[in-house]
Amino acid sequence: MKKIILLIAMVFLLISCSNNNYVQKGFSQNEKQALILFKDKIKNNLSENNLAYIKENTKDSYRNRYILEKLQNIDFTKLNIFVSQPSYTTEYPSSILALNMNEDTYYFDLIFIYDKQNKKWLIFDLKEKE
Repeated sequence: MKKIILLIAMVFLLISCSNNNYVQKGFSQNEKQALILFKDKIKNNLSENNLAYIKENTKDSYRNRYILEKLQNIDFTKLNIFVSQPSYTTEYPSSILALNMNEDTYYFDLIFIYDKQNKKWLIFDLKEKE
């Protein structure tokens, strides 16, 4: 019985400690404009093979570190890169990233978060579209 009570207490503690600093429902016009500029900087830095900018503006997680390591092996200067205008339909704004090489095109979902402490946008997640 003590184990169950301890387990329930731990679950409540973990739930209450979740980090919701990044979740935001509404965005000001300035924040939306900053996101448009940020997605343009992402496109420009990728086309110049400047992954340092991408690394410093990506939320730190194991999955993102793994993806960034894999991106080191790609020469983006030979690709056509397209980034759509941000969509605000979910709790996190997102854009579609398209990498075109010859006849092959690969699509990814770029999911963004707004870091309220540093007042800047970050890449929260990168998912390959199926």
